[in-house]
Amino acid sequence: MVIAQAYRAFANLPQRVHFTSEEMTNILSWGDLAAFNKILGVDEIHNSVLGQFETAQKYSENIKSKMKVITGQGNRVTVELDSNTRLLAMELDDLLTQMSGQLEKDRAETKQSLEELRQLTSKHLGLVVNLEFDSVPSPKA
Repeated sequence: MVIAQAYRAFANLPQRVHFTSEEMTNILSWGDLAAFNKILGVDEIHNSVLGQFETAQKYSENIKSKMKVITGQGNRVTVELDSNTRLLAMELDDLLTQMSGQLEKDRAETKQSLEELRQLTSKHLGLVVNLEFDSVPSPKA
């Protein structure tokens, strides 16, 4: 349960994203089918990741509501978990382990797709858009 013990839920998750058919039609009209196909899945990736974090957050809240604090000092506490709560914690750990393996792949795919979208909007609409991606430490580090 190493990952589950360190997990901290987000205070506010971003909103779901849904590209409209009009937006996708405009991108398709620019004639770059390969870029269109990459961009087509970006909202699905984003929404899938949000769903995973929402599930993890529900697990975490459920586990925390059932914890019995034994001792506490600063930001460290010792808690007692019954067998059902331990099972929930193991399930959360499994979920977070699976997520950590997929998130870097999703991040790289999304970054590449958004970069192609940035280039297309610059070329076809004359828009100057800057993209910034925070560096994320590898889960293996």
